[in-house]
Amino acid sequence: MAEKKSKKKLIIILLLVLIILGAGGGGAFFFLNKPTHTEGDAQAAAPKAPAIPVFFELEPFTVNLMSEDPEADHVLYVGITLELENESFRKNLHTYLPEVQTRLIFLLSSKSIEELRSLEGKLKLSDEIKAVLKQPFIPELPENSVKNVSFTTFILR
Repeated sequence: MAEKKSKKKLIIILLLVLIILGAGGGGAFFFLNKPTHTEGDAQAAAPKAPAIPVFFELEPFTVNLMSEDPEADHVLYVGITLELENESFRKNLHTYLPEVQTRLIFLLSSKSIEELRSLEGKLKLSDEIKAVLKQPFIPELPENSVKNVSFTTFILR
């Protein structure tokens, strides 16, 4: 009987050793075969840097403003910087700069001092500049895209 007890103990000990080794081997396999992060994963996980803005600074404009009073002589002196969608549109604006200047002179000179004194008037002018520059310079070109209009100088006299 002592032999049977020692055989049972031996079997139980062997089974426990096998279970422990199996669990350890399975755990090691699981942790060692875990997928590693690739460079693509790191790039996907990393937050994307915001796009660098593309600006186009125009020479300041000096235009006479509309007035109902023939004696009044009001002038607008304005510096404009455009924020653009991409560099190719910046090159396009540079190519058609005389057309850009003409459109803006026509728009600016159609305004009155009363329209431009208020913040709302300046915001409306900004939207109108975007609209007038959105139109293609020639029919074969796509519509232009101005993201924002900044007034770097704005003097009414």
